[in-house]
Order: sequence, then C-alpha cells, then structure tokens
Amino acid sequence: MNQDVDEKMRRIQMMMERTEHIAQTGSWEWDAITDTVTWSKETYRFFGRDPALGIPNLEGQRELYTPEDTARLHATVAKALADGLPYDIELCGVRPSGEKRYCHILGFPERDASGRIVRLAGSLQDITDRKKAQEELRRSEARYRFLVDSLPSAAVLLFDQDFRFQVAGGEELFRSGFDKSQVEGHTLAEAFPPDVVALFAPIYAKALQGEKTEFEHRYKDEYYRQQVVPVRDDQGAIVAGMVISHNITERRLAQEALSEANESLERRVAERTRELVEARNLAEAANVAKSAFLANMSHEIRTPLNAINGMCFLVRRSGVTPEQARYLDHVDAAGAHLLDILNDILDLSRIESGKFVFDEAEVHIGKMAGEVMAMVSERAQEKQLTLIQDVQAIPLRLLGDVTRLKQALLNYLTNAIKFSDQGSIALRSRIEHEDSDSVLVRFEVQDHGIGIPAETIPRLFTPFEQADNSMTRRYGGTGLGLAITRRLAELMGGSAGVESVLGQGSTFWFTARLKRGAATATVPVLKLPGAQAEQMLKAACLGQRILVVEDDRLNQEVLRLSLEGAGLALDLAETGDVAVEMVARQAYALILMDMQMPRMGGIEATRRIRALSTGAQVPIIAMTANAFSEDRERCLAVGMNDFISKPFKLDKLFETILTWLPGGRAP
Repeated sequence: MNQDVDEKMRRIQMMMERTEHIAQTGSWEWDAITDTVTWSKETYRFFGRDPALGIPNLEGQRELYTPEDTARLHATVAKALADGLPYDIELCGVRPSGEKRYCHILGFPERDASGRIVRLAGSLQDITDRKKAQEELRRSEARYRFLVDSLPSAAVLLFDQDFRFQVAGGEELFRSGFDKSQVEGHTLAEAFPPDVVALFAPIYAKALQGEKTEFEHRYKDEYYRQQVVPVRDDQGAIVAGMVISHNITERRLAQEALSEANESLERRVAERTRELVEARNLAEAANVAKSAFLANMSHEIRTPLNAINGMCFLVRRSGVTPEQARYLDHVDAAGAHLLDILNDILDLSRIESGKFVFDEAEVHIGKMAGEVMAMVSERAQEKQLTLIQDVQAIPLRLLGDVTRLKQALLNYLTNAIKFSDQGSIALRSRIEHEDSDSVLVRFEVQDHGIGIPAETIPRLFTPFEQADNSMTRRYGGTGLGLAITRRLAELMGGSAGVESVLGQGSTFWFTARLKRGAATATVPVLKLPGAQAEQMLKAACLGQRILVVEDDRLNQEVLRLSLEGAGLALDLAETGDVAVEMVARQAYALILMDMQMPRMGGIEATRRIRALSTGAQVPIIAMTANAFSEDRERCLAVGMNDFISKPFKLDKLFETILTWLPGGRAP
C-alpha cells in the first residue's frame, strides 16, 4: 500500500516538474524562521546552479541578481513581511557564467495560527525571451519613429479602427504647425478641424475595408498628395490604416510656371516644327528626285545595253570568224562592266536609303566558294595566279543571302586578281562565333599583290575611294566595291576590314551572321542551256503568237529577229494603250511587256488587259530596265506572271518564255 502511494507521489512530482519545464516557471519557498530557501528543478535551471551546491539563504542571494535588482528584491520582501500582502516583481538574474536572464517573481506570505508570517512562497517565470522581444520591438519602434519623423516633405499617420492615431510623424507634420502630442493618441476628430475630418473620415473607412485611395488637394495655401492605404498583418487581416502625405506645393507651383513657359515653348516648337517639316519635305523631294534619277538612269542605260547584247547574240548566231568573235567578246565584256558599275551604284543607293532587302536561302559555304572561284578562274589563269580554296567544313544547315555573299566574295577575288601579278590567291572561311540561333562566319581573301599603304587603309572602304587615285587610271574601277562589301557585311550582322603590308600583299575579310535552320522548300525550276531552250521553243511552241510591247525601235528589232528565229509568230505594240486594243481584238499565247513607255506604261496596260476576257489568263512577262525590288513587286501585284530585267541575255529570255508558253512548260 505504501509503495503504491509512493509511486503515485513520484509520478505527480514528475508531472509537476515537466509542467514547470514546459511553462519555464519554477517554484520557491523561503522559511522565515530558519532562513532556508527551497527551489524546484526549474528554478535551479533558471539560475544555472548545481543542486548539489545548495541554495543560499535570503541574504546570500545577492549574488543571484544585479546589484540594483538585489536592492529592489530586499525592499519588496521587507514590505511583504511588514504588510503581509503578495508581491509581483521582474528582476534580472545573473548566472555563474555571467549570463543575464530575466524573471518574473510572484511571492505570497504565509502565516501560522497566531497570525505571524512564517514563510514566503511563490513562482519564478523565465521571461528572458519576452524581454528580448520587447527590447527589439522598442528599438524597432524607435527606429521606425526616427525614420517617420525624418521623412522630408512628408507626414505619416497610422490609425486604428477608431480612427485613433497610433503613430504620427514626419517633417511635414511639424512644418504644418502640428505637434506630435496633439495627434498621436488622439482620434481624427480630436486632432483636426471639421473640414479635414469631413474629407478624410470616408477615406479612412475605405482603407479599413481594404481600399487604397490616392488624391491631391489644397489645404491652407499648400498642396498635398495623400495616399491612404490599409495595413495588414502576416495573415492578411487589416489591422490599421496608414496616411502618407507629401507636400507638393513646390511641384505644383513649378508646374504652373512650366505651363506658362510651355505656352511660349509651344509657339517656338510649332515654328521649329514648321521649319523641320519644310526641311523634311525638301529632303523627301530630293530623295524622290534621286530615286527618279536613278530609275531613269537605269532605264536609259539598260535599254541600249539590252539592244547591244541582243545584236551581239544575233551576229554570233548568223556566224562569225574567230577574229569577229573576239571583237564580240570585247563588246560583251564592256557591256558587262558597264552593267556592274550601274548595279554597284544602285546597290549603294538602296543601302543608303534603307530599302535593301536580303533573301533567305540555304547556304552551302563549300559549294558557294567553289562557284565564285570558278567564276574568276579564267582571269587568274591569264595572269598565272594560283587559286587556293581553304573552307572550314561546317556540318550545319545555315540560312542567308547566297547572292550577296557571292557578291562580296567576288568583289574581293576580282580585286585580288586585278592587283596581283604573281603568287597565289587564297579564299578561306571559318566559324568565328556561334550561339543557339546563328553562326558568325569569317571569309577572307589573301593575295600576294602590291599591298596597301597604312595611311590609306582608313578610307579604303569609303564610297568612290581607292588606295591611290592613280590606280583608277591604271587598274580601273569606281571604288564602290569595297564600300558595298562593308555595307553588306554590316547589314548581315558582321563587319569588314583589311590587313595589308605594302609590297607583300593584302588580306581582305568580312564576317556575316547566318541563321541556323533549314530553308523553306522551293519548287525546282527547269534550267536549260540557252541553245536547248531555243530548240525546244521551235519544237514545242512553233507558230504560237506572242505580243511584244516595246517602244524602243532597236529592241523591237532584236526581239523580232530573235523570237522569229525561235519559230514564234509575233505582233509589236509601241505603247501600252495600243497593246490593250490589240489584246481586245485577238488572243495571244504570251505577252512580253515593257514597263516604261509613252502614253501608257506596262503597269496600267497590264491592269486593263487583265480586265479583258481575252487577257485574263494570258501569261504576261515584264521586261523592265528598272532593277529595284519594288519594281518587281509592282509587276506581280497587278497580275504579271514573271519578271526579266534588262539587259538580259536572249538565252535567258528563251528559257523564261519556254516556262510560260502552252506546251513549253515542264511536266
């Protein structure tokens, strides 16, 4: 029986100790008769003392607290012994290690039968964490108040559900004549006059419902921007509202001054705008005039060049001696050179006007390099120059403008051959940089020619410039090729330059950024040798009647002789209006349409022909001496089927006609 009682008492003791530990609250007792002190385990833990060392009596407990709190404890105990009332005190304890811990002590006097106080008993709660949190909160509030009070040109007010201000501060609050004590702790109605209360009370209510309000208003000759927002706790519940008030008087006054200044400025801007519009109109007119001049120049040069090419073709077809053939070769070369100059001028014009458009097709760098080397091989052999091709293998599918890449390489290769009398010329390419979307490829042409003086290199890529003006007389050229190459490279995301040593040779290079990916599938086009195309016209399209619309008499003659020689029947119209009348009377198998003619040009003539029952389906091929891409787009837009630029080789004309004539199309 006694053992059961002892076990129950032991378990009760354990439960009490566990409860004290969880609550961080120990118990104590002081026997006033014997001056002995009793602690629970949790009290020992608080003071960090070993129970084996015992407990000091009341007088000896001075070492357990700071001197100030020791004095407070003794005074409190003396008072409790005198009046017999409980006491409640917070003290700072000191552990043997010197660590300070804070406790909350409750003490209760106990009396014997005679009424004499014989002991004090109570509890000791560890409140160190709470004191630290309170201290941190105090410091945080102090920092917050300091920041609030230091806000320039602003006032901050924090109000509760009763519109009572918990915090008030900011320089603007004090500058407005309010004291912190007049606002903090007071309600809106207590702190401010009725007109302010009437304005802000509804807005405060909205803030406490979760709505943010921002507005500007005037108060006592000052302007303010007010922001009233809800304040939420960690769970998102609205616990207060906040007002942030900015004095914007200076800004408003500045705005008024600025508005006055703007009126004057707007007048000046309007006047300047008129001047700029006039200047822009003049520039646009000049640009239009330049474009018209280039178009007319292109037409006036290409039209006779077309006749020259055609006549050379006809003379060759009629049979010539070797010497005559050589003369005709010279004529062809001179015409090709003139056409190159014209194309360079047009390219430079399109680049400078921002109208240059790149095509996008699959680029096979090795194949492209081989093709341009083949184009210059004959000229290199004539000068006994060795051509070297060193192209890095690129196992990638790249997209770019093959024609413009070839143009740039040919510019470099022809220059290298022109300025070299011995040695070799090397064409190289390699990947210089790559990322997930593109590859930067470097192309370079190295020669062992005359080289370039260092002082002339900076202006070498300037339009119409060469290393030495005397070179133009000795070697020929316009000085446009390098300028165009650099512009093309820059438009393709790269650059261009040269490294040269006078008397030893030069290395011209350019880079171009090519996209990764595969080209869009294209329909294969039938390509036939010119002679074969002409023979197929005779075999498959013999006697088919076509209409040639051309105002130039010489080109009329070239086309008549060429097409009749290919077995076709043809009618001639010198202007577009005549062509419309002829199509209205008779159906044709195909129409060759010049673009620039008196009275009615090719665009308007095509539009009217397409409106005729006899002209709705007939293939119309544009023959234009205008080489701009927009000209091709205009032709296709009005219903033309194809486009051939003057000057054209008659072989090319035969191939194009064969593509569109009934019976001549590839299956």
